[in-house]
Parts: sequence; C-alpha cells; structure tokens
Amino acid sequence: MKRFQMPSHLFVCVVDGQHIFLDLVRDRYFRLPPTEDAAFAALAEGRSDGMAASSLEPLIRAGVLVHHPEGKPIASTAYPLPDASLAETADSGRPARLIDVAEVATLVLAARRTVRRKALPRAFSKLSNVRADRSGRARRRDDLVRRFVAARRLIPVAPNCLYDSLALRRYLARRDVAADLVIGVKLHPFGAHCWLQEGATVLNDALGGASGFKPVLVA
Repeated sequence: MKRFQMPSHLFVCVVDGQHIFLDLVRDRYFRLPPTEDAAFAALAEGRSDGMAASSLEPLIRAGVLVHHPEGKPIASTAYPLPDASLAETADSGRPARLIDVAEVATLVLAARRTVRRKALPRAFSKLSNVRADRSGRARRRDDLVRRFVAARRLIPVAPNCLYDSLALRRYLARRDVAADLVIGVKLHPFGAHCWLQEGATVLNDALGGASGFKPVLVA
C-alpha cells in the first residue's frame, strides 16, 4: 500500500471520540462519516496493516490524505489544556498608553483584513516563523498582555477572538516575547474559539472560556 500523509493545511483533533478537521485553506471545519472516520483513526493510530486500498479512497476524495511526501504525518493536535488565566488576574482599571492604542488598533485592523481576505494560511505561516524568547520573561509577558488589553478596550472594533489573538500574538512577537496561538473546537453544539496560551496559562481569555475547547491548531 502506498504511504499517505495529511495535507499541510489540514489540522485535526478528537472531540468525544470524533475527529474534527480544520481546513485552513478552505476556512472550514468538517467531520467524516463513521466508516471513513474509523479508517482515518486506524491510520492515525498505526493500525493500517491489512487495510484495503479501497478503504482509503473516500479519505483521498475528502481531502484528508495525500501521497507521501506531499504532506505531514497523520496525527491529532497535542497541546496541554489550560489550568490558569492571566486575564482573570489582570487589572481591569489599568490606564491605556496612547502609543499602545495606536499600535494595537493597527494590529487589530490588519488581523481583521487578513481574516476577511481568507489569508490565514500565510498569516499562520508567518507566526510559525517568529523566533521569540520563552525563557524567564513571564513578568514582562504578563505586563505586555495587560498593556494590550487596556489599549484594546479603547478601539471601536467589536471584540473577536481570532482578530484579537492574531493582533496580540504579533504585539508580543515584536517585543521578542513568545506565546502560542490556539484554535479550539467543541461539539454539542459545535463551536470554535481562539486564544493565546503559554504553558498551561491562557493569556487573553477566562479559563472557563478556553478550557471548554479542544485544541485543533497551535501556531
């Protein structure tokens, strides 16, 4: 049997025993029918010996498999669930600095344009290329997040978890401070959410807001 991989623009996690896929190029989430989902699970778990080639054809047509080496290893996203939130301890009365308001406004508007133009693959690729320091800078990181939040409150753009997380990620990276941008999903009902996380700490959302979602993409 030929070797297969996942497309590089596809991400997957398991929620309640069901694979949830995020196709970043097509900007859509989807699930597979039960039979195809079971076949994909066998591949992901290394149980593909003896599988008929015909059982893979629906997965190829669905766009979840490509011929090796055109993609990436078949695996669900693995990332720690959060157990703390910086947002819940931030000073809600912190005054904003004018210079931060101008910068944050620019970043939020740029993130909104990126999302509306469906340019997320390129945006996430740029995020992955950022080299930032994760060592010994928690206090500085927390102060920067609080500065961003204080400035964001003054910007007349409706809150949006994806815009705001992209903007905050860029704001931190400009200062050589690292954080992971996480997109998570849930079922019953289906929903998607985005936040920044470092270790097990959510930076820009309440713990209850992020912990109800299973990470499907981390950048």
